[in-house]
Amino acid sequence: MSDTPEQRPGRPARTGQAPASAPSGRSGEETGRPARGPRSTAAAASPSHSSSSGPAGPDGPSAPKPPAPAAPGTPANRRASQEPSLDEQIAAYQREFRDLDPQVEQVVSALGRLNRRMNVAYGRQVAALGVSNAEWEVLKTLVLSGAPYRLGPGDLAKRLGLTPAAMTHRIDRMAAEGLVTRDRDESNRVRVIVELTDEGRAKWMEAMRMATDFEEELLQDLSGEERGVLGEMLIRVLRRVEQAQPDAGGRLTDLDQGPDRPASGT
Repeated sequence: MSDTPEQRPGRPARTGQAPASAPSGRSGEETGRPARGPRSTAAAASPSHSSSSGPAGPDGPSAPKPPAPAAPGTPANRRASQEPSLDEQIAAYQREFRDLDPQVEQVVSALGRLNRRMNVAYGRQVAALGVSNAEWEVLKTLVLSGAPYRLGPGDLAKRLGLTPAAMTHRIDRMAAEGLVTRDRDESNRVRVIVELTDEGRAKWMEAMRMATDFEEELLQDLSGEERGVLGEMLIRVLRRVEQAQPDAGGRLTDLDQGPDRPASGT
C-alpha cells in the first residue's frame, strides 16, 4: 500500500441553475415553448426582436444578455477541467521545450499520474475505516517494527519525519480513539512506550485487505512474468533516484502541520 495516501472528497453539484435563454429566431414549436402570437419572418430575423435581447432603450435595443454560466459537473465544465492526455501533454512540452525526450517524459508522467490516482484510492479506503492518512502512517510504522508493535514517541517521530510536538499530538488523538496505548516503560520510568492495540491492528489488517483487492485489480492485465519484469525495472529506477537523492525519503512535509512547513529529521 502507498506510503502517503491522500483523500480527495468529491464536490456536490450545484443546483438551482437557471436555464439558458432559447436561441433567437426559433419558434415556440422548435424550443418546446408555446408561441406568443403571429410573427412575421422579417421580425423573427430582426436582431431587435431576438429572444436574447433585453428591453429596448431610448437609442434602440440593449445588448444581448450573456449566456448563463454552466453549472459545475456539466459536460462542458468537465471537459474544461479534465487533465490532458499523456500524448497531449508531451506534445505541448515538446512545443515549448524542444530538447525533451518523449520516451523519458512518457515514463515519468505515467508514473506520476499512476501514483496520484493510487493515493486517491488508498485515501478513500482508510477514510472508509474511520482512519486518517496521518493515523494510517503510525499504524503502518508500528506494524513494520514487528511484534510486540511498540516504539517510543521519539522513534516514531524520526521514522515519520515529524516534529516531537506533532508526534505527541498525533499519539494523543490515536490513544483517545483506542488505536494505540501510551504507557511508561517498566524498565525505565522516564521513557514512554507507544503500543498498537488490537483495534489498531484490526484497522491496519482491514486496510491491507482492501488495498490487496485494489492492487490485484490494478495489475489484472499483466501476466505473472510481466509483473516480475515491471517490478524489477521500477526497482532499478528507484535505486537510481535513491542514489541521486539520498536525503529524499519521501517524507518532505509534516502531514499534521500542513504542506508549507518543513518536517524535521528528513
